Amino acid sequence: MRLCATHTAVRALVEQAEALRHAAGDDEAHRWEVAIDEALYALQTWPMRGRPCRFTATSLQGLRWTTVPGFPTHVLFHRYLPGERSVLLIHMLPATRTLADTLAAMKQSG
Repeated sequence: MRLCATHTAVRALVEQAEALRHAAGDDEAHRWEVAIDEALYALQTWPMRGRPCRFTATSLQGLRWTTVPGFPTHVLFHRYLPGERSVLLIHMLPATRTLADTLAAMKQSG
């Protein structure tokens, strides 16, 4: 199973690592990186992981969400693309962001 990510998702993951490094140090940032590796591996092995989102917008149909292990307030939004045998990581929402902010960012990234 192939894993792809939007630029928005990659930026959100990196920004969260940097924020944790700044606020809590290198150990916490490393813990985040390990947790993200674990979460992304889980998505590759189980692409229907998480719960379906219930958005009404057509562009958001098929979107699923799951939390990051060890960081239960951080949500990964993803979509399984069975025809392409891939999972697309759309975005990551940390506890410091609102769902409205995330939806606006997702619309901008396509």
